[in-house]
Amino acid sequence: MTDSNTSPIDPALLLMEKMVSVRGTGDTVIDKLSVDDRVLARVTDGIYRRPSAAFRELVFNAYDADATRVVINTDAPRFDRVSILDNGAGMTEHAVANLIKHIGGSSKRTYAGIDLGTVSPDNPDNSPAGRPLIGKIGIGLFAVVHLTTYFRIITKRKGDGFRLVIDVRMQTHSEERLRTQPKGTGGKERFDTGDVELRYVPASDIDTQGTEVILMELRRATKDILRDADRWKLIIDAESDNTVLRRPERPLYHMGYCGDGDAGQYIVEPQVPWQEGADPSERFAQLCARVIDSKDTSSQSPDLKEIFDQYLEMIWRLSLAAPLKYLDENPFELGSDSELDFFKLSNKKPGGVTWVSLPAGRTLADEFGLQSMRQDPCGDFSVVIDCVELRRPVRLQSELLGDKRRVRAKKPMLFIGQCASPLGTVSSDRGGGPLEFEAYFYWNNLIVPKQNRGVLIRVHGASGVLYDETFMDYKVSELNRLRQLTAEVFILSGMDPALNIDRESFNISHPHYQYLTIWVHRAVLQITNYLKDIGKRGLDREKAERKKQAENDLDRHVNTVWEIRGDTMEGSPTVLLIAKGERQQEIQLRSDGNMVFQLDRDKLKAVKATDANTGIPSPGEQAKAIMSVLAAYRLLNDIPYATQQAIFNDIAEILLIGRRG
Repeated sequence: MTDSNTSPIDPALLLMEKMVSVRGTGDTVIDKLSVDDRVLARVTDGIYRRPSAAFRELVFNAYDADATRVVINTDAPRFDRVSILDNGAGMTEHAVANLIKHIGGSSKRTYAGIDLGTVSPDNPDNSPAGRPLIGKIGIGLFAVVHLTTYFRIITKRKGDGFRLVIDVRMQTHSEERLRTQPKGTGGKERFDTGDVELRYVPASDIDTQGTEVILMELRRATKDILRDADRWKLIIDAESDNTVLRRPERPLYHMGYCGDGDAGQYIVEPQVPWQEGADPSERFAQLCARVIDSKDTSSQSPDLKEIFDQYLEMIWRLSLAAPLKYLDENPFELGSDSELDFFKLSNKKPGGVTWVSLPAGRTLADEFGLQSMRQDPCGDFSVVIDCVELRRPVRLQSELLGDKRRVRAKKPMLFIGQCASPLGTVSSDRGGGPLEFEAYFYWNNLIVPKQNRGVLIRVHGASGVLYDETFMDYKVSELNRLRQLTAEVFILSGMDPALNIDRESFNISHPHYQYLTIWVHRAVLQITNYLKDIGKRGLDREKAERKKQAENDLDRHVNTVWEIRGDTMEGSPTVLLIAKGERQQEIQLRSDGNMVFQLDRDKLKAVKATDANTGIPSPGEQAKAIMSVLAAYRLLNDIPYATQQAIFNDIAEILLIGRRG
């Protein structure tokens, strides 16, 4: 409503007046969910690719509201009704009205947020309690549209004698529908994206605060994704059809499958990765332990897609995204008692790494003044989903996880970097403003799981992206070494403008992203050069030893192949033959870095036999040499042990032809 002498009245204020007028009456306010921009109207139809993104955005909203705890109940494996409850500050009536009438008009990081109670009075980039804000656009709540078009918000502020209950039914848009919507107050374009009902519910728990979002009717497609329905249907059909030659494998751990019925009866019983009766924090630790343990069943790094169903994989994604405590220690809290080797990355070009010796009782954070692990002003933040308390699933082991005798570095390494870019000294339209960050790169000869290979960028402790295994499109061919690195970059200031609206990718042309890309590439170059230097020094030592130790032409040839074809970080493996059935011995020998093959006792005796007349090496020694040569050419990389065993058997059988009596 306007006249020639006044500005248009904010529709949020009009809605708030209606809300206040019915407080205590039991009446309901009915209104429209509105947005000021055509693009944002389409955004509310859903821009996120995975259900985990919706949970992630609601967790981020709770964090920005100074919550210390978020509890998610998904009703797995049925997923009929989902609840996300936090103990944050809750929303004022003004903030609720602003949310409904101005989707995308976030009050975060604006001085208007001070009036709405969504930001700190001292710094609009921080939450009321002083946390650096994760959100900025104001569409995070509507990530739930990916899951449902009908949801309920229940919010309460401390000291209020009521709860606000908001029922939202979203609408799907077409360009024709958007064109024909009437203009809003003052002739300004406005787009209705849904229907809203608001009501007050009396509350006697005056000191309680927080917000609950309840997803009332999940989309069928969303349920199918969370239940991993397509996968289970393939598995069940294949298992019931004897003509299927290649059967899809069941995930090692899963929440079971109920199918499409409403009775909730299991078609497939759950196989969870935690012990029954374990408390929430123990459950997540056991889930992570199952991932690490699974490396013993394969010669390659475990793949989460084979270990978990979609639901458990979603839990893993959420635990990576949220600003949570680490499963073990924060990498920057590692100190002089750690068994890792520490190195400092250089910001100079080309630069190189410097070995770091920490004084007793001193941590990396102490040594370098690292800020990314600073104290949370709210004290803590935890997320519990279906009785599983999440932690950041990053574990930096102090021992090598792959074949130990095939690598010349004898223990894992941690490389520390920090940088305050010069971008803040140039105009913001050219440099994008200040950019400051800290990072670590962890090397092990096997990164577990394979999804943790790469670099993960955290802005204010949170991340919507996953690990980038290309290390931001690193151009040098370092396939083996890049697969042995995992890294996290913690942004202290900047990078926000480079985040795309879905928070799952970056604008690669933004100056902040460009600068960080160059820095990451230089860091990777420094690390790989150092690893190559370790390999060269080790290779030189081994060459000298081989000259003394080579006992026959077969050994010399295999050693020559490894010098020419083998990875300079790895020496030729020790190949051992053992009697069939010695499973424990096989596991122990493999854990020590050996290639181990089992044969039944008669064949073992046959392949070890040497022709005394010719002096030709036994079939067993020849077969071992051939397997070593295959390894030098990397033809055995990522081949399971069982397949390697079959290859050895076939080679040995060929070599035995003509030698049997």
